[in-house]
Amino acid sequence: MNGYSYNDEGVQTKLLADVDVLGKSNPLALVQNMKNTNEENRVDGIISGLWHIDKDLSLNTSLSVSYYNMRESQYRPALGIVSDRNRIRQNANRNSSEFTFIWNTYLLKTGKWSERIKYQGQLGAWAETYEDKALFARKINAGTDDYETLKQGIVDSASNTRFRSNLNRFYFTGNLDFFSRLSLSANVNAEGSSNFGPKGRWNFYGGADVLLDLLDRSKPNQLALRAGAGRTGNYDVRGYYQDNLYYAISYFGYGGVYLGNVANELIKPEITDAIDAGIRLSLFNRRLDIDAGYYHHNTKNLISFRNYPIELGIDPQFENSGTVSASGIELSVNGRIIDKKEMTWNVYGSLSTLKNNVEQLNNGDIIRTVANISGIARESETIGSFYGYRIKGVFQSEADVNLKKADGTAYKPGDYMVEDLNGDGKINELDRQVIGKPLPDLFGGFGTGFRYKSISLDAGFSFAYGQDIYNSFKQQMNWMGDYSNQSPDVAGRWKSATDEGNGLSRAAYGDPSFNGVASDLWIEDGSYTRLKYLTLGYELPIKTKWTFIKGIKVNVTGENLFTLTSYSGLDPEVISSSDPLSRGIDFGASPLPKSIILGVKVSL
Repeated sequence: MNGYSYNDEGVQTKLLADVDVLGKSNPLALVQNMKNTNEENRVDGIISGLWHIDKDLSLNTSLSVSYYNMRESQYRPALGIVSDRNRIRQNANRNSSEFTFIWNTYLLKTGKWSERIKYQGQLGAWAETYEDKALFARKINAGTDDYETLKQGIVDSASNTRFRSNLNRFYFTGNLDFFSRLSLSANVNAEGSSNFGPKGRWNFYGGADVLLDLLDRSKPNQLALRAGAGRTGNYDVRGYYQDNLYYAISYFGYGGVYLGNVANELIKPEITDAIDAGIRLSLFNRRLDIDAGYYHHNTKNLISFRNYPIELGIDPQFENSGTVSASGIELSVNGRIIDKKEMTWNVYGSLSTLKNNVEQLNNGDIIRTVANISGIARESETIGSFYGYRIKGVFQSEADVNLKKADGTAYKPGDYMVEDLNGDGKINELDRQVIGKPLPDLFGGFGTGFRYKSISLDAGFSFAYGQDIYNSFKQQMNWMGDYSNQSPDVAGRWKSATDEGNGLSRAAYGDPSFNGVASDLWIEDGSYTRLKYLTLGYELPIKTKWTFIKGIKVNVTGENLFTLTSYSGLDPEVISSSDPLSRGIDFGASPLPKSIILGVKVSL
């Protein structure tokens, strides 16, 4: 099984065994023979210009370009590696790229109508192009392991995707300041995006903010009231909903296409109306700053889909339908406890609450499923709530079994006892319900910064409370439906009526009773507090003839040094998907690493 093995005659050999004693792949073959390489390239550039037309009027312009490309090659031979389904060996290549172009030009005018009234205005235009492309091809079962090329083998899969969008924006922003007490700001935007149909492409947005200082701004202590309202649109929506879309399909062994999406020219952006209001305080000669407020966001025109009868032969069709709200309070505090020449000490903190609610869905629930785990958008529930079954225990004996599976057969002792939501004595999709939510009730951060002469110490914490995590990794490690490696916890599974175990179901190959369905058994509290960074710095004394060196600072930073949480997984900061219906699922991804970074900063 290694590079220094001996045959039965005691002669050293480097021939690899096909498989190990368990019939699995040879570990040495996996390490030495499989190849997975990629090459990444990125180019970023920006050029800008500024023309001072006069002392109060200027023309600003900038152009930026970003290009990213990745090439990936995969090769898996047959020798020493157990085949995956019908794939004895395989070659795969992938090439993907992203391109972004942004041009922004605006006029900036500043001035005053009197000594007590000042103004600033900005009028501009913005143009943006984004494109990503991806090519992928995989061939399997080439004649021998000698060919690392797509020219050999049987086509297993191939794809060619391209997405491109254009955005144009014309905007105006302005600010008026009255008597150094009242500040008014407003903005108006006209945006047109190619992501939407011709009847919903152009939209107008705007907003206004007001800040009223109740005390003289020149005084140490301050008290101000703020409020704002505005409307924005989500133009960054992937999809060609406004076009007729044809999809590839296999029909009796022949390739074909079918009309999957009928063009909807009425598709338009998701619109968010937001309001916020709060109070600002500066006390003790501005050594304590407090900002507290309330916010409410209401998003309508959600891009969802409508299901049609299967007889029509088309996929669900996209449309604007649905409303979601989010509201809460926000609080930030910044205090300078010590503020002297040789010693300073600052502390800060912020927290926000979040109440998210699906207000309206004209076409009913929207369910998205990833790896057998579903998220749901349902009226009066948090968007992306986990959707599955509730487990009430384990059937201990034949006498306890009082439910049937969806096919009408009875469960067996050792199976999970699922809550029969509709009371019909049968467990099926009608018994699924909301079993958790991925969004926190409270989140924020706090930290401190201390400096004494040349030594400094800074620390920052983050926290989130009230969110749930679906621990899919733990579920797979306790599934007991095949011969995969499992958690030691399965040693305490149900074995008999006299050996009830620790609450896990029986072991059954193939999972005939569907004990591996998504359920609240794998929902955990994801609350945590984490030390994000801790930095110790020292400014070296400069005594040198090299006058161009102004200072040298050495620092050591520790990141993610510890986390306080009751979550049993690898990391409570789970980022599984950008899809709002697929958040908070832990598939066992690598946790945020603990790291120590040594840095040197030279000031010239």
